[in-house]
Amino acid sequence: MILGVYLRYIKNYTASTFIPFAKNNIESFTALIGENGAGKSAVLEALDGFFNGTTQIINHQSKKSGGATFPFVAPLFLVPKSEFQKNESQWGDDVKKMEDTLEQISKKFWTTKDNLFDGFIQLRNNLRKYKNDHYLFLIGVNPNTGKASFTTSTISTLITDGLNESTFSKEESEDHLLWFVKELYNFLYLPVEMRADEFTKLESTQMQQLLGEDHHQNIISEINKSKLLPKIQRELNSLCDEINKNLVGLEYKTHGRFRVYKDDFAETIIETYFGSVKYFV
Repeated sequence: MILGVYLRYIKNYTASTFIPFAKNNIESFTALIGENGAGKSAVLEALDGFFNGTTQIINHQSKKSGGATFPFVAPLFLVPKSEFQKNESQWGDDVKKMEDTLEQISKKFWTTKDNLFDGFIQLRNNLRKYKNDHYLFLIGVNPNTGKASFTTSTISTLITDGLNESTFSKEESEDHLLWFVKELYNFLYLPVEMRADEFTKLESTQMQQLLGEDHHQNIISEINKSKLLPKIQRELNSLCDEINKNLVGLEYKTHGRFRVYKDDFAETIIETYFGSVKYFV
């Protein structure tokens, strides 16, 4: 789960700020309450940017620093170690390496005496009952570059020290950790200003996440089984050749040989089908 998120230079957050989502257990319901402009939406938009790559609004103070102080969005995670066993067949040989790396990093987060950000020590101590069977770690993203980052120099040094016995280098650990949490979690952000027709548009990524079903990949799997795509490719190539025969002084061309890709095909099927579906209350 996400214990909280550490922000810097995102919308109205200038100084490094940690927003906790848990207090002393991981079963709690979390609600962000505050006046207009307090930064509630900024927190959710920051997480949407971290997980889904949506554009972040960077605070102008970061731009004034000329890049000397970069912005970041860095969730603090508490992940059951059992998640690795459940996903071992899917993730392949890197699972064991990742377990080793996370063991080293998590050990540093569970034992450090440094208050890595305001409230960290108290939060961690409240959650010590999870120490033996959960990994505790933080991984961030720099919205300017989209690259993984261990954020502040204090946290980066802590993690680097924990990687001395690890298989991965610091840079590899950043990339693998970011990939791991994005594989493990889906984050669905539905802004309050979203219209009902946008929300119920079934082909949207958000709606598929809400349903817990990736229809895009399911359709691609069926396309592969049917071997339909090569047939369509040949038919379209034949059509282009026929058009060229009837053009005088012209040639029907694309950038290279025209190809139909599975992703485009699946996307078109979903949009065409659900684009005609209407919902009534």
